[in-house]
Order: sequence, then structure tokens, then C-alpha cells
Amino acid sequence: MASRNQRTLSVKEKKLNDRIAKLSQDAQRDDGTSMKDTDVRRWIAPPISWSYQSLIAAAATRFKDFIELVGPKDPRIHIKDPDVYFCHGAQHISLEIIKLFLFYLARTSSGKLDERITSNTARGYISRTLSAIYRFSGKKQLNVEEMSQVYFYITKLEHDGELSNKTRVKPVATKNDLDILIAMVFSDAFSLKLCGIRPVLTLALYMNLYVDSCGRGSDLAWGGPLVAKQPNHCLCWDHCDFYVVCLDEGDPVIAANITLKYQKGQTTSDAQKTITLRLLPTVMAMQDSLRLLVTLALVDGVFGRGITWADLIAIDPGVHSRRIRQSENFVGVPVFRSAVGQPLRSAKLGGNIVALGRLAGFEYNATPYSLRRAYANILYANVSAEDRRFLMGHKTNSDIYSHYHSAVSTVNVQEIFRGIRAGNTAEMHGLSLNRIQQLPQKLSKEGWQRVQKDPEIVRDNLEASQIRSDLCKVYGSTSAAIRACDSRIESLIVATARLKNRRRALMAAIYQEEWRMAFGGYDPLQSTMNSLGSGCMPAQAVLADVSTQILEVAKDKKSIYRPSHFKTTGHVDSYEYEGDEENDGPVHYSEVELLSADTTSADARAWMLEVAKDEEAVRLLDDLEIINAVDSRGHEVHDEDAYDQSSLMTDNDFEKNSNPSTSSRRCLSEGSEAIRRHNINDGFAIPKNMTITRFRDAVSSGGYTDTALSDLMVEVFSAAHRSGKFIPGEEPMPGTYACRFSGVDLSSNYHAPEVAHSAHSKKVQKAARDAFEEYLLPLESPCSYYAQGPLKLANPKLCGFTSFMNRSHQIQHVFKHTLALHQKNYAAGNISHGEWHCYYNGCAVLTTTPTTSIIREAPKVLLSTSSIFYLEQEYLRHLYCEHRLSPVAVELVLWCGICEHFLECAQFGTTKDDHFATHWEEVWGLIREHGYTGQFDNGRRTVPSFCPFCLHNESLSPTERISATMSQVTRCSYPDHIAAHIDTAVSPSTCLCPCFPITCTYQHKMLPQDLASHLSSVHGIVMPKTTRKEQKKAQKNARALGEKSVNVQEVSEKPSKRRKQ
Repeated sequence: MASRNQRTLSVKEKKLNDRIAKLSQDAQRDDGTSMKDTDVRRWIAPPISWSYQSLIAAAATRFKDFIELVGPKDPRIHIKDPDVYFCHGAQHISLEIIKLFLFYLARTSSGKLDERITSNTARGYISRTLSAIYRFSGKKQLNVEEMSQVYFYITKLEHDGELSNKTRVKPVATKNDLDILIAMVFSDAFSLKLCGIRPVLTLALYMNLYVDSCGRGSDLAWGGPLVAKQPNHCLCWDHCDFYVVCLDEGDPVIAANITLKYQKGQTTSDAQKTITLRLLPTVMAMQDSLRLLVTLALVDGVFGRGITWADLIAIDPGVHSRRIRQSENFVGVPVFRSAVGQPLRSAKLGGNIVALGRLAGFEYNATPYSLRRAYANILYANVSAEDRRFLMGHKTNSDIYSHYHSAVSTVNVQEIFRGIRAGNTAEMHGLSLNRIQQLPQKLSKEGWQRVQKDPEIVRDNLEASQIRSDLCKVYGSTSAAIRACDSRIESLIVATARLKNRRRALMAAIYQEEWRMAFGGYDPLQSTMNSLGSGCMPAQAVLADVSTQILEVAKDKKSIYRPSHFKTTGHVDSYEYEGDEENDGPVHYSEVELLSADTTSADARAWMLEVAKDEEAVRLLDDLEIINAVDSRGHEVHDEDAYDQSSLMTDNDFEKNSNPSTSSRRCLSEGSEAIRRHNINDGFAIPKNMTITRFRDAVSSGGYTDTALSDLMVEVFSAAHRSGKFIPGEEPMPGTYACRFSGVDLSSNYHAPEVAHSAHSKKVQKAARDAFEEYLLPLESPCSYYAQGPLKLANPKLCGFTSFMNRSHQIQHVFKHTLALHQKNYAAGNISHGEWHCYYNGCAVLTTTPTTSIIREAPKVLLSTSSIFYLEQEYLRHLYCEHRLSPVAVELVLWCGICEHFLECAQFGTTKDDHFATHWEEVWGLIREHGYTGQFDNGRRTVPSFCPFCLHNESLSPTERISATMSQVTRCSYPDHIAAHIDTAVSPSTCLCPCFPITCTYQHKMLPQDLASHLSSVHGIVMPKTTRKEQKKAQKNARALGEKSVNVQEVSEKPSKRRKQ
């Protein structure tokens, strides 16, 4: 016993001596980090969450702005430096300063529920500001009595109308709401807003897993550097265990266990949660988390490159189950990644859900937390309290559920009291309540006019236009001035940035006003017009209010002040999600990832440099136009640019579409809609045969097996391009951006769809040419034509020519025998008009006429009735089919823009006419809906164009009438084709509009220049401003001027012929 006590004491003495040694080592530190030199009084604040820390930082920033703006003018604020209030040991906050700060917040802030902030928001600002000062100074600023006076003053401001007392509605998403959001993810309208098809799969999986895991957004996706420094502190592929399971002696199926290791703050802890995923029926593929997750794994190659669903099912499950092996390269790789491999943030994915709700027409924001409230109520009603706490990630003794309970009663007390059936009242507190399906997604026409009439925008627009006009006079184009480093370029950059900033802010404010009016039961367009006319809601009132907020400038002059509720738009890979996720007002999101919030000089400089890629297009812009920003794929970045293109349009059809954007600039005269009998395309027609449509049709049909549906999903979602960008069948190879016909990389090509279509056309034409030449007679075959001459004086004989050098030589030889000789015979009167005779052996017979004369007559050629044809097409088809000869080269394989495929090659056949003759009803329908110009979007024609001159010429065949401009995929081909029709007219002659009387009521004759103006202003058919020769000359002059110095002489150029017209 004594030895045991001695051994215990020796251990205690050893630990004590070890601690003494460590303390002596710590005391020897001379860098100020020893225990005796550490000031523990500064460690006063307990650890707080990152979200609360960001709120404290925002409150402190707002207080500093208050001191900077109000302090120099108000004598009640003695300390003018805001940083002094946050120094260690400082205690400069008084009750009077807090009251002034409250009044400043009430007068300078705008709430999301009202024009004023709420009293709760004011209390939050005060408490967080005092907490921030306490964290830095270590001093309590106000006592309990003073804090009670602060809260009483807040109540007084509320009674005086300075603060709002509205409560924020916290909607609870229902099953119907989730189904609407999921259906909207896979819709064509949402797919067209994205740069690729992968975000569709990612967002659908995120929403479904959000519900299946009953967790938070940061449990699945990375929360950002403020939440976790490691991007893989989220759901990774090594946290997903996939199994092949054999249940009840049936076929093997796939199941999965998902382990959520980083919950609520994404810090490593022992509190992990594992959920099980199982397959749903194929008709519910859009709501099947496991099916979507396995599809994403197959697309990324998690199980290995080239592995399919069939390979996974083929794994032997053994007695019950077998884990599917994953690649070691995906250990620590997040599940939710962008197309380039960057981890997606939970805030951006949440922003996508909000944008989906706006696209679906929900009145309130469809935040991820609305889904969390939904399954919180479902779990409360169906599972035990312990299971609910475990699934939602709450502590055992937590009573936090009260915050998730719906503020709208879900119980019908009258039904329960009367003992009748208890109905489901969940829909009365869901997102779908007061939903508007056809909610305008952009600013109305009248709202855009209000933006254009703003004095600052008019001034900045004129300034930018004047600078650009001066540069074009000297250099010929803006891009040439950039290459010459003209000093005025900096002024143009600043003016452009200022113009875009102002326009963005006004568009956001007016759009938010129209949004509220739409859900208030008013027509935004009609209400806006009434307000402009009667003055009950003057437009200048909104503009003045916005102007006051925008012109507030903080100390930092490097950026332009933007109110927090103004959300700006951009176009990259995911939605930016800013601010509180519970806000009520519409967040103005754009397509998929956002650019920076403000337009800076650097952005404007990038736009200016982008202009150099298309200098002639910029040189020909109007003075009312600003320089458009285009991204790497050729898409417009900012919404206001689209409105620029339609600011001069006058069309009643926009009142139905509520969208003034157009695909090309058209200047329409007043009342032009009364002259034409068709619409002009607004540029937002959805392309046919989109890839996402294939997936929707496959799911709705319900006839696919798991393997077949998986193969289709992998094919659709492995595409690296946007859905609808390429013509069906011409998409790049799966998972790449390489052309499937030529193998060329299309990722950096601005006209990728055009290049792919051109490669496809070359392949089809080559195949048709090879089949044509293979069918013709061999080159060594002798010519079997009976040659006699047009006057029939020479003795007829077989040609017998065999020395053909190539196919072109053979075709020329046949041409001389047939088409050329036909003209001679017709001129000599040997054949009647409209007759075609075949003199090849087999159709013509060489004979001699019996005679009693001593003189022997020359032999003659007799033709049977089957050798005489009355149509040239039948004659050529007879030569090709019967004699395997052709006087002309192979016919081009025609493209049908309505069916979006090449027609079957039939040399000299009538199948082309028969095919296009079946489309007459669709042709007139397209013209009625979109006009003659069709739509050119995503680098290709999504709506076919039609030439009015060819279409209304009844003497032509259906093929010539319909397909005259259908095979053209470039923008300039159609205007050049129309200009060729106008240029062929003699200048003094007059002609009617080719659209009269079918689609036009203007019945007067016009000169060519008047006809060009009429087609442009009434039918939206814009003529090219310069000829090809003049365009090349202008480009050459622009390059020459760009190489010269700034002080160059002006170059006099002859005005364009078409511009004169």
C-alpha cells in the first residue's frame, strides 16, 4: 500500500514539475505573448456565430456612417472621429447620441416591407451597435435605465410614423410549392437563363436533398470563407456511400447512405447525421434525390470514366448488399460544384431558389428556410420530438421549434368543433397563395420610358454620345480610338459607368414598384399609365426618392453608393444571394452567377476593349446607343442593354408581352402596327426541341426503365453548353465543347452554333456528293447520245466519247448534249416550247425510212412517246435515274428550319416541294407570331426567317418560296438577301410592298429607297447600312487610322449608297 502511494505521489510530482518548467519557459518570452504580458481585459466577448458577427459589423459600419455624415454639422456630437468610439477603454456613447442615431436610421433607411424600417430593425441596430462598441472598448455604454429610455423613444418614433410596425411574413412551403419549384427548374424558361445545363441538375438535387436531410443549406454546400475556411467543409463524395441492394429476392437496386459531417457552422464535431436514400418511381425522377445524385456522380465520373447505371446494377450484391467502389480522386471533393470545379456556395444556391420563386410568380421569396419550416411542421405532426430534433440538428433539450411554427393557423377550429371533416388548410400559408403565373420578369415598357426620361440619364447619355461621335469623326470607330490611346477614352469610360449605374438603380426601384402593384390586384401597365397621366402617382416622385438615396456618398469616393435593397444583375454561373434570406421584396436576380454589384471604371474599360472585336458594329450604332457589354459566349450581360434596343419601338403587341426587348434594333414609325397584319418578334421565343425537353418527356411518359432513363439523363446533363443553344443533333460531344463533326474546340468561339451547323452541312453535302458521283456511269463508259445537230443535216450516230478526265468533264459533256442542244433545237424550231426530248440510246431508235428513190436517204432518229417530257425537272430526273447521267452538278441538300433537320437527298426529285408544301400552315403561323425576320438567338436561328419577295411570288415552287433564306444561319445573310431584291430594281421604277395584300395594307407604289424604309419601319426588316465593298474599305481605313498617332487628319469618305436611301 505504501509503495502504491509513493508511486502516485511520484506521478503527481512529475506533472507538477513539468508544469513549473513550462511556466518558466513562458516567462522567458520577450515578444509580448507571455502570460504576464497578456491583457486579458480585452477578452470580454463570448464566441458568437459568424452570422451574428456579420450583423454586428453591419451595425458598426452604419454607426460610423452616421458619425461621418451628421457629426460635422451637429454640435451635440462632440467626437467627430468614428474610430474613437471603438477604442479600448472608450466610453463616449450617451443617450442623446443614441437618440440621434435612431432618428438618423428612421429618416435615411428604407425597409423591405415598407418605405420605413420597422421598430424591430431599429432595436436590432441599437443593440448590435452597443455590442460592437462593448467588444472593442470593454466598457458598458448605457445602463439599464438609459436602455429603457431608448426603447421608449423607439416606441414614440413608431407612434409618430417615423418607424413601421409591420411584421414580416414567414411563408411555409408546402408540397405543392416544392413541386412548382422543381418543375420550374426543369422548365425551358429557366434553362434559357443559364450558361449550361449542369446548374439545372445541381439545383434540383440541392432542393430535394435539402428536404431529405431536414438540415440547413450550409450542411450540403459550402457556406463561404466567413463560415468555413476549407471549401470541402460540406457534403463531399466520400461522405456518400452507394450500395447495390437485393431486397425481397427481387432485382438489385441502388441505395445510399449520406453522412452530414459539417452541420450548423460547418465545424468538425462528433454530432454527425446519416440519412438513407432510396429510389422513387421513374415518373418521379425530378423529385428523386438518389437518382439525381447518382446521375451527377456518373457525369463527374465518381465511379470511373464510362461507368453507366447498367454497370452499377451488374455488381453482385452477395447475400444482401455490396458497396459500390468510388474513385480515390474524389475524396474531399464537394458534391455541389460548378462546371469548372469550383465549390458552389449555399448562399448562391439559395439565390437560385429565390429566382425560381420569382419566375414561378410567388409573392414572397421562396427562401430555403421556407422549405425548412415546411418539413419542421411535417416532422412535428408525424414523428416523435426526439426524431424531429435529431433530423433538424437541434439539441436534445432545445425548444427552438416554436420559431418554425407557421404564423397562420393550420387548424380549422370550426370544423373540429362541429365534428365535421377536418380539411387541409396548409395551402393558406404556402408560397402559392396569391400566385401570378404570368408575372412580368422585366421592366414594363412604360417603366422603361420613365427610366429614359430621368434627367441624369439624359445628361449622361448625351455626354457619352458626344464623346463617341467626336471619336468616330476622327478615327472612324471607337475601337480605333482605343488602339490609338486617345485621352478622351477615359472620359467615355467614366460616362458609360455612371450611366449604367444610374440606369440599374432606377430600373430596380421601378421594377420593385411594379412588382408590388401586380400582387396588389392592379395591372402594372395600366396603373403606370394612369399615374403618368393623372398625377396621382407621379413618376418624378419615385425618381426623386431614388435620386436622394443614390446621391448619398460616403467617405470612400472609390465606389458609387448603392442602397442595400437595390440588387443588380449580371450573367455568369449562379445567382448571387445577398442580405437576409427572409426578405419580402423581389430580389432582382439575373441568370446564374452575378458580377460585382456596382459598375466600376474597370468594368467599363473591359466593355470598351470588348468593342474592338466588332468595331464596325459599334461604328454604325446610333447616338442614342451605349456600348454593350458582351461576355465570352456572346451573351449580353446587362438587362438595360436590351431595353436600349427597343426604346424607339411602337407596337401594341408589347402590351400583351410586357417586354419591350427585341432581338435587333428596329425603328418603327407611329401607327405601323395598323399597317401590318402580323407581329414583330420580341426576341424571346423559346427554341424548339430543347435538350431539357427530352428529359421532361421521358419522365412524363413513364415508359423508361431505370437504366434507359439514367442513360438519357447522363447524356442530357453532361452537356457543357446551354440547353437550346445548338440545333438538336449538332450539340458538342457529351462532357466537352468539341464539335461532333469536325472535332474543333468551340468553347472560345463566339459563333459556336454557326460553326457546328456549317460542319454538319459540309458533312451532309459531302455524303450527298459522294453518293451522286458513285451512282453516275463510270468515266470509261462511252457516251450513248445520238448526235445529229439542231438542223438534222448530218448523219446521226452515237457519240461514243470516252476520254473523260473527271466528273466535272463528264457533266459538262452531258450538258452540251442536253440542255445546251435543247436551246439550239428550240431556236431552230425543231421542238415545241415546253418539250424536252431524250436522244440517248434506249430512248431514241436509229432507223431509215423506206423509199423507192434511187438515192439512199440518211438514217433518222425516232423517239417514243416516253422519251418526250414536258417539265425540265422530269427530264433531268429521267436522265439521272434511267441513264445514270446528269447535265448539272449535285443538288444541295436543303435545310428545313421548321423541322430543324436536313431533307433527304433525292436528286431532281419532288420530295423537297412535297415536304415544304406541308408546312404552309406553320409558315403563316410563324409570320403572324414572329414576322418575317424570325429570331436569331444563342448564335443560331431559333425561329426561321422568310423572304417576303420570294414567299409571295406564286410563280416559284414551294421550295424556292419557303427555303430561300431558311438555310442561312448568320445574321448578315438575311439583310443581304433582301437588299439584293431591292438593288435589282431600276431606280426610277416603282413597286408595291411584297407583303401586300396578305400581311400589309399599304397599297401605294414606292421607289426602292422608300420600299427599304417601309420594310424596315413597318415589317422590321432592316437593310444593311453599307455594302460588302464599303464595309471592307471602312475596316481597312479603321486599321490604318488606329496605327497612326492621335493627331491625325480627318479622312473624307464617300457616303454609302444605301445610307443615302
